Formats: sequence, C-alpha cells, structure tokens
Amino acid sequence: MKLTYDVLLVEDDAMAADSIATIIELWDGLVQFRVDIARSIADCLEKLKGNKYHVILLDLNLRNGRGEDTFRRVHASANTEEVRTPIVVLTGDGRT
Repeated sequence: MKLTYDVLLVEDDAMAADSIATIIELWDGLVQFRVDIARSIADCLEKLKGNKYHVILLDLNLRNGRGEDTFRRVHASANTEEVRTPIVVLTGDGRT
C-alpha cells in the first residue's frame, strides 16, 4: 500500500495548473499524490480552512496578488503551532 500525500497547488493559469497536477498525480513511486487546485489566493485560503495538506505549491505571481505578500498570507494560513506545512514557490515569470 502506498502512502498518499495531499498537495495544494495554487496556480491561476488553468493550463499550467492542469499540467502540473497531471504530472504529479501520474508519478509512479513509493507514494502517490492527490492534488487540489486553487486558482486564486481567496480560493487557497478557503481550502486551507477545511483541509490539511502535506505541501503547498504556490505560484508567486498570481493575478490577484504579488510576491512576498502572497507568500506571507498563505504561510500565515497554513502554519500553526501544531502544523507546519512546507511551501514550494513556483513561477513561470522569467523576471522573478
């Protein structure tokens, strides 16, 4: 039986999000991944209220938020004294 890890992918580009999620979910190794996609900061923060994730993949340059502010908001919502959720920052923007 494989271990299952829950991943929250925060990406506002639908094609990129679907491609990333498919690659992650099709990976065949010792673990399997379930990917939940949030297409905005608001969607991400809502999903974090009712779910626990093993890791968050965060597009740093969402349309409705930029850079460090986006990271801080997600980090504050995902981490408590009891839970520390790692955040991996992604960007397709060559300027970042």
